[in-house]
Formats: sequence, structure tokens, C-alpha cells
Amino acid sequence: MRLPRLVRFLLFHAACGAAAAAVVTAGIIWTDTAGMGTIIERSDNAFTAIFMMFAGLTITLSSFAMGIAVMSLAEGPQNTTPEGGDMLPEPIRIRAERRRDRR
Repeated sequence: MRLPRLVRFLLFHAACGAAAAAVVTAGIIWTDTAGMGTIIERSDNAFTAIFMMFAGLTITLSSFAMGIAVMSLAEGPQNTTPEGGDMLPEPIRIRAERRRDRR
């Protein structure tokens, strides 16, 4: 059974976010950003710390990637009305009056 096209679309972008999370996790540990590499190195539960950092980044970056993908699914020109006309701004005349002093 093949998954629907939209589900495959979302899973692909979620996987891209997870790959980005793996790269970011490795980069944080390798560059010792904020001392995270040293803290993890000295920890008794290094695997748990790495997994928790990776899981949090995966949720964040996968959601980000899927959100961008969904918002990029625009169909047709963006500046049209439902009837097909152009949505262009029109100037409106506003009458301005001088303020009176409040004395």
C-alpha cells in the first residue's frame, strides 16, 4: 500500500529536518558550543544527553521544514481575488481638518 502524496511530501520534509538536526547536534558537540561537548564528554550518560539534544532539535527543525514546505504550496498568482481579478491597492481620499486648541 502506497502512502498518499501529501503524507509522503510531509515525511520527506520531516526527514530533511531530522537530517539537519543530526548535523546541528554534531556541530554543537564538535565545536563545543556553550561547553556542551565538554559537559557531554564528562557525563555518565552521554548517550542520553546526545539523544535528548537530537530529539529536541529534530522536533524543532522537522516542524520548521514541514511548515516551510506547506506554506510554499501556493497555487497560481498571489495577488488575485477568488473571482480572478487583481487585488491592487486603490488610493482613498481622506479629508483632514486642522485641530482646534483645547484651552
